[in-house]
Amino acid sequence: MLTATVYFNAITKDYSKTLATIAAEPAVARETKYFEANIGKVKTADDLIKNSKLYTYVVKAFGLSDMMNAKALIRKVLEGGISDPKSLVNTLNDPRYKALAATFNFASDGVNTTSSAALQQTTVSNYVEQSLEAN
Repeated sequence: MLTATVYFNAITKDYSKTLATIAAEPAVARETKYFEANIGKVKTADDLIKNSKLYTYVVKAFGLSDMMNAKALIRKVLEGGISDPKSLVNTLNDPRYKALAATFNFASDGVNTTSSAALQQTTVSNYVEQSLEAN
């Protein structure tokens, strides 16, 4: 049986190759392909919440899988944005919510939020990394 240190060293030895291997796994590749093909159709936070496959992908990408069923909370985080000091995300202590709201900033970017290539790249990179961590 391998120790955690051995696993860690194997992963970090060539981290980019490890991420590429994870990204190529059939389940990860399939979910990423769906995300990339459909995220541009999302115009509001509510659209994202209603599409369970996209919602699951995004929530997992930002390390919030444990909050999968807290759709009302996630909706408020997405709709509130990050610029207003009184928005929900600015009252939460968990930085994962702020990262999610900063990437999916429906409050300031509106219907153009999901058309950003940076949003897609960030989310996919996060998803692959979270998949690696889960493994």
